[in-house]
Amino acid sequence: MTNSPNRPPCRPAGAPADAVPLQLWKSQDVTWVDPDTFTRYGHYRWSKRDARGYARAWIGGRSVYLHRLVMNPAEDRVVHHRDQNPLHNWRENLAECDAAENAQMRRKRAQRSSKFYGVWWCARKRRWRVQLTVRGIRLSLGWFRDENDAAMAWDQAVRVLPEAQFRGRNFPADHER
Repeated sequence: MTNSPNRPPCRPAGAPADAVPLQLWKSQDVTWVDPDTFTRYGHYRWSKRDARGYARAWIGGRSVYLHRLVMNPAEDRVVHHRDQNPLHNWRENLAECDAAENAQMRRKRAQRSSKFYGVWWCARKRRWRVQLTVRGIRLSLGWFRDENDAAMAWDQAVRVLPEAQFRGRNFPADHER
């Protein structure tokens, strides 16, 4: 996100009303944090030097990632960005999980029959099918004529099933509903 020096940065969709932009060092980019995070850690020189785009700083002689500092997880735990944007570091957007749960939230792969998670085209039935695998058990969520309806069924299942909370969402702006 690039910003004009004369205009304040635009608040990201889904950010809490009190989210604060934290300017990254030698960059026009900002990372968004909670006000208390800004107060406690805003004085450090945060940069986006990581190729994946995470905000980090040198604190006490070691490289520290902002999202890990905010959540303070155990060493073997991972901090996941719910909206998959590494610069959205407000607490509500972060979740502590293990590596397997984090892997479930990978981005949708290219060159699939559908642009949505969990949805695929069945040419024989001429319908969109939705499936979700939880703990090795494949759950069929139904057959749909419309690809968007199928994607909404996936999102509904991901919201309802606690075991699927880290799965990718097809309509991430609706994750609060």
